[in-house]
Amino acid sequence: MKSQRDNRLTVTVQEEIPAFLATYELTALRPPTLIEKGVDNLNFVVATQRGRVVVRRYGRTSRGDIPFELETLLHLASVRFPVPRVLTNAHGETLGVLANGPATIFEFVDGLHPTLVDSSPEVVGRWLAEYHAAIRGFTPLHQKQFTETTRLDQVSAYASAMHTTGSGYDAFLAHLDRFREQHCGFLQQVLPTLPSGVIHSDFRPDNLLVNRRSLVAVLDFDTSYVASLLRDLSETILIWAVSSDEIAIEPSVLHGLLEGYQEVRSLTPAEHLALYPSVLLACLCDAAGYLTRRIDEGSPALQASDSTMYLRYLELLKTPWPIYGREYHID
Repeated sequence: MKSQRDNRLTVTVQEEIPAFLATYELTALRPPTLIEKGVDNLNFVVATQRGRVVVRRYGRTSRGDIPFELETLLHLASVRFPVPRVLTNAHGETLGVLANGPATIFEFVDGLHPTLVDSSPEVVGRWLAEYHAAIRGFTPLHQKQFTETTRLDQVSAYASAMHTTGSGYDAFLAHLDRFREQHCGFLQQVLPTLPSGVIHSDFRPDNLLVNRRSLVAVLDFDTSYVASLLRDLSETILIWAVSSDEIAIEPSVLHGLLEGYQEVRSLTPAEHLALYPSVLLACLCDAAGYLTRRIDEGSPALQASDSTMYLRYLELLKTPWPIYGREYHID
C-alpha cells in the first residue's frame, strides 16, 4: 500500500510532467496515465504531438546508476535489439529533473506480455540468448557498484543480519552456512572466468512485450549490472520454469529454456557445472533479501519459510537437477 508521502509525490510528478515534456519539445495532448505496475519508479504514459511516450521518474534507483541503464539502452538500440528508444532533450541529454528527482522519457512500445501458452520455453531461451549476443563486447562508460561478487558477499552479510532474529530463521541460517561451505569458494573462482556482460537480471513476462509472437521490446533495465551471463540464465530459470505450485522447477520448461538458449549461444563446460549452484545462489539471495527487507521495515516474517524463494530453494535441494542426462545435487 502506498504511503501518503508516495501519493503526494505521484500527484506532484503528474502536475509537473507538462513542463518536463516541454524540455524535450513535447506537448501533452491528454492528462498523463499512471502505470500502476511500477514499484521502484513512477511511470506515466503520455500522448504527445509526436506519439505516445513513457515518462519515468526514478525512485529507489541511485542517480549515479541511471547512466549505466541509459547507456545500455542506447547501445542496444544501435545494434537494433528491441528496446524502447531513449529520447533526448533540447540539450541532447537523456536525463532530466522532474519533481526534484531524476527522470527520463522513453518511446511507448505497444505489445502484450508473453506467457508460456503463447511463447514456448525455447522461444524465451532464444530471446535471452539474443539479448546476450547483442550486449557482447559492450562496456558502459558508467559503472554500477553492484557486481557479481556483491551477490556472493550478500550471502554472508544476510546471515550476520539475521542472527538477531528468532528461531524461525535457524534452518535458513544453517542453509546459508552450508551453501557458503559447499559452493561459495567454487563460484568465487569460476564466475569471473565465465562469459560476462550487462545482464538484465529480471527477464520476466512483465518486462517483455510481444506482438504476433515476436519480441518487440525488453523493458526495465534499472536492475541490470555487469556479471556472468550465467547469472541471467539462472534467474530466468527461476522466473519461467516454476510449476503451478510456484515452488518446484518444471523439468520440461527447464529443458526448453536451455535448448532454446543454446540454439543461439552454447554454454561452456564451466557454465554447465556452475549452473546449479548459480541457481541456488539466486534463490538464497532473493529469499534473504526479502527476509531482511521485512526486518528493516519493522515487520519481520515469523519464519523464513514465509519466503516463496526459500521454499523453492528447499525443493531444489530435494530434487536432482537434470541437464542433458546429468544430475547435479547436494549430497
